[in-house]
Amino acid sequence: MQMEASFHRPRVPRVIDSTRRTVMKKNDPMGILLRDHVTEHHKPDMALRLLNISACYSSSKDAYFDTVIGCIEDIIMEEPFQIIQNGFLEKYYKEFEDTEENKFCYTDIHKEYITIIESYLEAELKKRLANFSMSDFTQQLQERKEELEGEIFEILLTFSDFMVFKEMLLDYKTEKEGNTIDLSSELTVVSVKDRQTKDDVSFCISGNSIKGP
Repeated sequence: MQMEASFHRPRVPRVIDSTRRTVMKKNDPMGILLRDHVTEHHKPDMALRLLNISACYSSSKDAYFDTVIGCIEDIIMEEPFQIIQNGFLEKYYKEFEDTEENKFCYTDIHKEYITIIESYLEAELKKRLANFSMSDFTQQLQERKEELEGEIFEILLTFSDFMVFKEMLLDYKTEKEGNTIDLSSELTVVSVKDRQTKDDVSFCISGNSIKGP
């Protein structure tokens, strides 16, 4: 009795294209066409998805940054911060001079300021915000430096920008020593009797005479 040899058709190997997330048969033109059709069809959806993710991430970062700024506003208005900052300014304002030359001691004073003021601010923020990172926040602050204005941002920039720090000390020194321009000493009122009209009055301001009506 002759037995017929069984013949099994070999399976066509399947190839997975991981970059396109499609499965196709090797040497199968229809599979390739299907693959191209699917990927081209989904490209706009994928691009839109990525844009949405990027927008959400950016919006989340902006919201967190605003939250941190709000907390800092509260902290710097509180009495403990005011006492610490004013104590530091009172201690060192006499060391600073309004010249382009910077003394060597300025660097040490700035480092001490960062240690005292920034450390206090960081400790307070960590009490109010979970997982707060001062280094990450400082980086965001530098990235937005040109967009921000106001007293609170000037205070924050004193940690990373020495010239802003120096300007703060000089402003405090000017306020303490009263070195503001006083124009009252330059203003005098002189009554001048005119031969024809007794009521003529001229005002002399810095040597310039302005005749009244």
